[in-house]
Amino acid sequence: MPALPRLQASGCTNPILDVFLHVNGVLTDPFILEFQIFDISTDAKKASPLQVFPVAVGTRQAVNLAACPTGQKVSTGRFAAAWTPTAAEALGLHKIVWFFKLQSGSAEQTSTEEFDILIELAADPTNRSGASFDPTLRAPGSYLTVTEMRDEGVTTTEASDTFLAARIATASRYIDRATGRFFEPRKMTLLLDGAGHHDLWLQQPIIYIESITLISTSTTSPETPVSADLYRVYNRHLSQGLIKPDDRDNPRIELIRGEDILSVYYSGAVLTDQLGEFLWPIGTQNVRVVGFFGYTDADGTATGATPDNIKHVCKLLTYRNLPKITDIDEREDRSQRFRITKQKTRDQEIQMTRHVRGGTPEGPFTGDFEIDEILLSYRRPMELGAA
Repeated sequence: MPALPRLQASGCTNPILDVFLHVNGVLTDPFILEFQIFDISTDAKKASPLQVFPVAVGTRQAVNLAACPTGQKVSTGRFAAAWTPTAAEALGLHKIVWFFKLQSGSAEQTSTEEFDILIELAADPTNRSGASFDPTLRAPGSYLTVTEMRDEGVTTTEASDTFLAARIATASRYIDRATGRFFEPRKMTLLLDGAGHHDLWLQQPIIYIESITLISTSTTSPETPVSADLYRVYNRHLSQGLIKPDDRDNPRIELIRGEDILSVYYSGAVLTDQLGEFLWPIGTQNVRVVGFFGYTDADGTATGATPDNIKHVCKLLTYRNLPKITDIDEREDRSQRFRITKQKTRDQEIQMTRHVRGGTPEGPFTGDFEIDEILLSYRRPMELGAA
C-alpha cells in the first residue's frame, strides 16, 4: 500500500499516487484523466467517504496529460496525481479514485487505490512540530507502512518511526532474497537475448510493458521499435483475473504468428525486416524491454497489490528483528520462541527442539514454519536448461 506523510507532495518527482493505463498489458496514454481523493480513516468514513480533494464535493481534479515537468505524465501510460496533504490532514487510510477515457468516444472507466497518510516528522525526530518530514517512513522496496505495524501493537517505546521503517525495509529485502521475486510494481529496463523463437521468456511477472526495441549492430538502423500490435503480453492475472494457468509463474511476451493475422501468413518486407518473420532475432542482449514488473495480486487496481501473505510474513520478520543487536535476550526470545516445547517457571527450565509439527524438520530459511512455509510457496520456479 502506498504511503504519503503529511506535507509531502505527490507529483512528477515523487509519484506516490499514480495510475497505470493500458490496453492488453501495453501502457497507453488516455484521452482524459481526472481524480478525487477521499478520507476513509474511520468506520464511519468508510461507510460514507469524505472527499478531501478537490475540496468542493463532487468535483474532480483534471490531470495535465503533458510530460513532466510541464504536466503529470511520468512515462507512457503512467500519470501522477499532484497533491500535498496538509499538516491537518487526517492520519490513516485514504483512497484515490481515477476517472479516465482512453479515447474520446470511449466509455468512462474508474480505478481506485487505497493509501496511507502518515504523520510528518520534524528534522529532530523527538520534536514533531510539523515543520518538515522524514521521507524514510516508507522506504522504497518496503512491503509495509509504519502505520500497519503500529496497528499490530508496536509502540513508539519499542521503536521510533524511523527505526521501525528501517526494520521493515530489512525484512522486505529478506523476502526478496528468499523467494527470488519482488512483490510490488518496479520499473525495469531489461536487455534480453533473442533466441529465434516466438516467445521471449522473462524471470519476473509482467505488470505492464511500456516499449520493446530490437537492437542491432547496423549503423543505419541500430534500434527498431516493435509495434504493440505485433506481440501479446502474458499478464492475465491482472488483465483477466486468470490464475490457472498463472502467468506469474511463466511470464513471457509472444510475437503474433503470421497465421494469427486474419488467417493470412504475412511475410511482407517491413515485418520481415523488423522481426525476422515473427521470431525474436537471435542475439545477445539484443531485445530491450521497458516495463513494470513484480508479483502482485489482482485487487481491482491497475498494478495489483502486494499479496496479503507476503505482508503477513513481513510483519513477523519485522517483529522478530525489532530488538537491537545489544538486546541479546530479547532477540533470542523472539527468534527462538517457536522451538519451545516445554517450560518450567519455577526452575526456569526450557526445552527446545529442532523438530516441530509431529517431527517435521524446521523451515529452511528462519526455522519458523509460519514464516518459511509462506516463503516457500512464493519462491520463483526453478529454471531448467541444457547447454
